[in-house]
Amino acid sequence: HDRIGLVGPNGSGKTTLLKIIAGLQEIDDGKVTRARGVRVGWLPQDLALTGGRTLLSFVVDSVPGRAELDRDLAAAEAELTEVGDDPARHDELIDLAERVAELHEQQVHFDRFFSTHEAQTILDGLGFATSDHGRDLGEFSGGWKMRAVLAALLFQRPDVLLLDEPTNH
Repeated sequence: HDRIGLVGPNGSGKTTLLKIIAGLQEIDDGKVTRARGVRVGWLPQDLALTGGRTLLSFVVDSVPGRAELDRDLAAAEAELTEVGDDPARHDELIDLAERVAELHEQQVHFDRFFSTHEAQTILDGLGFATSDHGRDLGEFSGGWKMRAVLAALLFQRPDVLLLDEPTNH
């Protein structure tokens, strides 16, 4: 639960150091050792967010693997429907049913640990109105987009959260 501030003059390498810690940039010389399994959240100082999705969906869908799981589940369910009750494809039907059940289990895990209610609570805590949850992300100013990305990072529950110039906007 430590909070550490990195202070230095412009151009001294603060952003570069944070990118190295986040694993986004390699070093020229030396060695960086990271603890296994540590999840790092990174909030850059400049964002390039576009619209096309609601604020709430942006936060909920930010959890790594969530969108892929939803796509895999939809595809498996469609394939299961296609196989249907064809007796010649009984073994395939059983395999698909097991796959769908497994994907539903994974979805329950996501819903349990990363609920929409939790995302709404984080957004509310960062000053968004409930009416903002359904607004398109592109409608927000730079500062509010920065808060939206922060909300997404907090929702993901990283072990380490790196904020580069978080008060710029």
